[in-house]
Amino acid sequence: MSIWLYGSLADFHGPPQFNYMFSSLKTTRDILKFRLRMWRALREPAPALAASPQELDRLVSLQTAYWQAHPPLLGLAAQEFLHDLNRHSISTYVLSVRGREVRLWDKGDVSYAGVDEVTRRHEQRSFLKRAQMYRAFVQTVLARGSLNESFDLALNVTDIPDDATELPIFGFQKLRGGHHLLLPDVDFFHSKWYRDERDAVSYEEKSISACFVGSSTGGLLTEDGIRNGETPRLRAAAYYHGHPQILFRIANAVHCVSDEARALLESQPYFGGQMGWQDQLGHRFLMSMDGNGAACSRLVKGLLSNSVVVKFDSPYDLYYFPALRLGGDMLLATSEADVERFVEAELECPGTFKDVAESGQRFVQKYLTIHSVMDYTERLLESYASLVRC
Repeated sequence: MSIWLYGSLADFHGPPQFNYMFSSLKTTRDILKFRLRMWRALREPAPALAASPQELDRLVSLQTAYWQAHPPLLGLAAQEFLHDLNRHSISTYVLSVRGREVRLWDKGDVSYAGVDEVTRRHEQRSFLKRAQMYRAFVQTVLARGSLNESFDLALNVTDIPDDATELPIFGFQKLRGGHHLLLPDVDFFHSKWYRDERDAVSYEEKSISACFVGSSTGGLLTEDGIRNGETPRLRAAAYYHGHPQILFRIANAVHCVSDEARALLESQPYFGGQMGWQDQLGHRFLMSMDGNGAACSRLVKGLLSNSVVVKFDSPYDLYYFPALRLGGDMLLATSEADVERFVEAELECPGTFKDVAESGQRFVQKYLTIHSVMDYTERLLESYASLVRC
């Protein structure tokens, strides 16, 4: 008994029932800490620049436009659809909202072909923890707002959930043109609402250079795929290797299909050591390139900094993307050569993009503080409730 009372939960390896108990205890502790972080963040006053109701309603209307034109299932048909999702999708949970109370439907084990038992249980615990965090988040949203409705909603907590046209499914990112209703991404939760982000390096003090250091996400990597640069990050890393003003480094080999592929990736000239975020802030341009989905935290942290965010175009959407002004709040790169042109323009005339960096900071203060994020979420839930009201 003393082993698990005083030892590290992460270090304990015992019988499956004990491991499950430790995982549950850790999750409960993490959810309590998450609730405390929300409470602390909400105690801070909303910024004067906070998004207006009309601006948030515009974001909501873009999420619900498809469903306004294509009414979803209602009544018994909707309940059957939700029960089917809850039974057969490992990453989809149903939240039952009754006034200010929110509960998760009971969910049994979900089996699917081609995945071993250990992996399946690990994924289930990971997905359940995300679902419980969203439950706590939605409950807090309802507690501070005026919405008082009863409805059930499906929430898929995987990175890119499958699409559906029968009933809106909530998620936190989607492929452009998808029908999901987007909640704030999970990195808001894990990054403590970005309240502790600071950039002590002024725009003028930063090197006129661009930087990206990250993992090899973006697809499964075979040896041929690595040699041919089959993913955007590998192509960019090879393209910029040796560039005097642009650092694009792969620092973590993931999604390699074999040990040989991993060794090959780690032998590439663009592969190197990690670089802390504070060191990356020494660059005037911070590149953001999506991997398996949208690069959530890197984008927000970049916008908060005194640097300019250069986002590579991708098919992934987060809920606030329509409000970002390309060329105003950040720069958009549709090719590797675009970044070279941005850096060259800044070298020729230092300060060219300073207003973009400052506008990015204002964007975060307007749309991405906990107050605006929760206001948006309440309005989205209100719109959903009107869609599914019988």
